[in-house]
Amino acid sequence: MSDNTLMTRDFAAAWIAKRDAVMNTAAEVTAVTSDQELQFAGEVQTEISKLVKKLETERKAVTAPIDDMKRAIM
Repeated sequence: MSDNTLMTRDFAAAWIAKRDAVMNTAAEVTAVTSDQELQFAGEVQTEISKLVKKLETERKAVTAPIDDMKRAIM
């Protein structure tokens, strides 16, 4: 197994664990009825956005070399 495969697996495992933690927290928000709950919901949304960006960055790191080779051939 290559170092990249291990790094990708480690990233995936960490990302999934973080996602699950954020989603469990998000499940606690059933309705926003106060400023404190609104702030909490906003923080959860921010964490989810960070996770999505991190996943997209990792995806691009994996697919960019393939895309570069494809462009060189065409």
